[in-house]
Amino acid sequence: MKKINHTYLILFCTVLIVNIAVAQDQHLTQYYNNEVFINPSLAGSNNGQLRVSANTKQQWNSIGSAYSTSILAVDKSVMTSSKMTLAGGLIFMSDKMGDSKFKTFNVSGNLSATIKTSSKSKISAGMQIGWAQSSINLNNLSWDSQYDGRKYDPSLSSLETNNAQNFSRISSALGLAYSVNFSKYKKIKFGVSGHNLISNKYSFYGNASERIYTRFNLYSSGEFGNPNINVSYLPSLIMQVQGPNLTLVGGLLVSYRMGVDSRVTAVNKSNALMWGLHYRLSDAIIPSVHYEYKRKLRFGLSYDINLSELTNASNGRGGFELSFNYFLGGR
Repeated sequence: MKKINHTYLILFCTVLIVNIAVAQDQHLTQYYNNEVFINPSLAGSNNGQLRVSANTKQQWNSIGSAYSTSILAVDKSVMTSSKMTLAGGLIFMSDKMGDSKFKTFNVSGNLSATIKTSSKSKISAGMQIGWAQSSINLNNLSWDSQYDGRKYDPSLSSLETNNAQNFSRISSALGLAYSVNFSKYKKIKFGVSGHNLISNKYSFYGNASERIYTRFNLYSSGEFGNPNINVSYLPSLIMQVQGPNLTLVGGLLVSYRMGVDSRVTAVNKSNALMWGLHYRLSDAIIPSVHYEYKRKLRFGLSYDINLSELTNASNGRGGFELSFNYFLGGR
């Protein structure tokens, strides 16, 4: 009896996850390592460097087919004056969920403008426009009509029509950000953005009433350093609201810099080791470790330790996320 109950629990949780995932956009654990993805106004915000940001995330391996998300973003300033900076970029996203092989591929272009409001502060506005396509395969799913009262029988009819068609839509986003550099060792930024603003149809059956909710992001991050001991504290917070769904993640990275940077020639550049802990509200605790080489390459590894009611099926196991950042240009 316990085995049957456990099977139905896993099935229920899997259906619940699919419903939640369909209603929401993709999310990153290491959101702070891919700022352009969460807010288009942050393109070119890395001191004029060419920035390549890549994240790949695995979820819920313990309760069925893994959910995987991969995102690649490239951004750089393209024109700079004493008062204004224009920046552009590209974002590629691939997402696959569960036994249905629910896939989404998205490619978007990004444009932002930054205006200095003082010697220490600036305000940015950005837009993102692109194309997204979604597909699904219902052949690998099981349905309640295929349970004969005692066990699952895949030979029974699902009583479902399997005529789901791929569909595409315009992806869009607008964002604003404000940042202040109080000093070389004390910085903070705030940003707000809206996604799915132009076209939000979301149906494999051509149902015009089926829509994906507009997603609103509120993001903040900071850097507070102590040059005497080469330690910096990097807090961050993101709140995402999409229809009835709320995601809130916050935490802190501690960075210890090894070595000394050349002040004039930039011949010598330091390395850094970072570790941290973040918390996703009512869902997971997230330890992470990161390594930065010569201020050019950064690698990050995090793990979601599940704390929600899903632990009954996942046994507390969440998923890994890997991040990679490449910076080209002086800073």
